[in-house]
Amino acid sequence: MGQIFHRTFPDPSDAERPSWYLRLPNISTRSRAAQLVATALAAVFNNRIPVEDHTPVEDPCDDNDHSDLGSVAREIDEGHFDVETLNWKAVGTFEDGTNYIQWLVIPTLAAYMKATKDIALVALKDGENADDVLAQLDNDRAYLISFLGVDNKAHPMFTYFN
Repeated sequence: MGQIFHRTFPDPSDAERPSWYLRLPNISTRSRAAQLVATALAAVFNNRIPVEDHTPVEDPCDDNDHSDLGSVAREIDEGHFDVETLNWKAVGTFEDGTNYIQWLVIPTLAAYMKATKDIALVALKDGENADDVLAQLDNDRAYLISFLGVDNKAHPMFTYFN
C-alpha cells in the first residue's frame, strides 16, 4: 500500500484540540480508498473547509452535513462503512445511478483535494521538493477519481473533479 499524503492540515496538540475534533485511530489499517476518503472527510469536518452546493436540489453544505461527513469518516475508521458504496452505480437510489451519500461525499472530496493543493506549496518543509509534493497529491487525486468512477464523462458529478 502506498503512502497517503495528507499532512497539509496540521493536527493540533491535545491542549488545542476542541472536544468535537475528529481523530481516526484505526485508519492506517484500512484500504487506500478508505484512508483517502476518511482522511479527507475528517479534514473537512475538523477544518470546516467550504464545500460547493452538492445535492440534486442544490442545498448548500451546512453544519448538519459536516456532522454527517464526520460520522461517515468515523464509520470508515471503525470498519462499519463500505467505501465501495461511493462507486458510481454501486447502490443507486436516484435515476442517474447515484445515491445520497455520494452527493454528500464526492463534492467534499473534490473540495478537500483543491484545498490541499492550494496550501501544499505554502506548507513545504525544509528540503521538500514542490514537484514531489504535487506529484503525490496528483496520484491521490487520480486514484480517487478512478475509484469513484468520476473519470467517466457520463457521471453526474464528473465536473467536480474535471
